[in-house]
Amino acid sequence: MAKGRCRVRWIDLRGAALDQPFFSASVSAFIRDHDDPEMLETGEGALLDGMNEARTVQPAAFIFHVSRCGSTIVSNLMQRLPDTVVISEAQPVSAALWSYGGDQLPPRLRPWKKMQPKLLEALVWHYGKTGNKLIVKFNSWNVRLLPMIREIWPSTPVLLIYRDPVEVLASLIKTPPQWAAFFSDPGSWPLMTGRKKPSGSLPEFYANALRQWFSIACRNAAGLILLDYADINPENLLTLCMLQGGGDPATIRPAIESVLAVHSKSGNKEPFVREGPGVPGMKGIDADAGASRVQGIAGAAGRLFRQLRSLTRQQGMFIPAVNQTPASQGNP
Repeated sequence: MAKGRCRVRWIDLRGAALDQPFFSASVSAFIRDHDDPEMLETGEGALLDGMNEARTVQPAAFIFHVSRCGSTIVSNLMQRLPDTVVISEAQPVSAALWSYGGDQLPPRLRPWKKMQPKLLEALVWHYGKTGNKLIVKFNSWNVRLLPMIREIWPSTPVLLIYRDPVEVLASLIKTPPQWAAFFSDPGSWPLMTGRKKPSGSLPEFYANALRQWFSIACRNAAGLILLDYADINPENLLTLCMLQGGGDPATIRPAIESVLAVHSKSGNKEPFVREGPGVPGMKGIDADAGASRVQGIAGAAGRLFRQLRSLTRQQGMFIPAVNQTPASQGNP
């Protein structure tokens, strides 16, 4: 999307395994293995023309997360369930969730807030029209749009995976995520962090983003399925699989053991090692010039994390749709 134009690139993925940790990696593997298959580029019209049929696809589940919290373990496992397609952090989905200026949009996509749900419905329809159960895993910053997604698909189960934000922050400092590139684009700050003022440092940018994501999670906790990184274990993973109609537990348990045995993003090349409070990179917060600000923001995110953690401990993973706990009221 740029300079008033929207370009959509199409590729026929029938027969593609879609078994990589991320959608883009599966597409790249398909292109590599099929000797440069034909691709078509169109405007947004080709995507929107199917809108009368878009609501015929009801996703089986949505997965949201706060980054570095085990969400890829869960999506990798869901890929192994029968008759299930997992679209993991697909670029077109994030493009439809972005906040564009009017000069970046073609006339047909204005006003943008009105068109966003239609584009998302069209994408889900195209991804899910094979008839298999469709699970969509969103990018971490997409949690900002969680209320809109739930409004479009109110009956689709939503799993939110979270983790102590101090641990997440340490991991982000140690290994910067792709969305760190937004730090150099002031226009992205309101969407990423909820703040118009610039962040003084990259760690502060991360911390502000995490604070916003946890705030949104707390305000929208009612009706969610909540999973803490610390609670990712075989039994909880089995529960999630059974929720998706995973079949015989005896056949699911080996798949669970397999995904827990390797690092979720390494392509099954490295063993999985659970990170904890002492994860390397925490000292990067102290070394930063704005350490006190970063720690203060992380502390605010930590208080919101404890609300979610308390809610999970009281209610279990499945939070009632009508919830009168403090975590769901107002702006924490």
